[in-house]
Amino acid sequence: MKNFVCILLGFAMLTGCAARYQKDSTWSLRGGYSDFRVKEDQFVVRYRTNEFTDEQLAYKLTLMRASVLTVENGFRYFHIVSKKDLTQEVKRSKTERAKASEKLDETIDFLRTFSEKEEKEQTDTSQWTTKSPEFMITIDCYRDKPIGLDVIDAQNFLMYNPVD
Repeated sequence: MKNFVCILLGFAMLTGCAARYQKDSTWSLRGGYSDFRVKEDQFVVRYRTNEFTDEQLAYKLTLMRASVLTVENGFRYFHIVSKKDLTQEVKRSKTERAKASEKLDETIDFLRTFSEKEEKEQTDTSQWTTKSPEFMITIDCYRDKPIGLDVIDAQNFLMYNPVD
């Protein structure tokens, strides 16, 4: 029963932390978009996500915000002038996690011995890296499709990638 509750809580936390299309805020654990206008037909769009979001989805959310901005401002097409991958990597180790969760373990399991704790800290030393994908693009917007530029049709993008 205890394992079932832990699995259920873990699943709820993961699904609650997955990225979705939303405005970024200081308190948001999921991330979100921010943008600003550079000139009448140029915008900078930034999309920040958390470690539960893959880079492909993060970039798709960035393009989604660019499409929404393009259409909201009376344009149909946009061209990506520049793209920056601002993905942050954080190295973590099981030893760090074991030390952080040790207090909880002590509360739950009073029967653990000191030697077992010491052994756990010494043998559990593998490392992994987590990524929090983040992209920033600068776009130029057009009412009519320009010749010779690789552009994205914002209306079509939104039609086939609806905003949640």
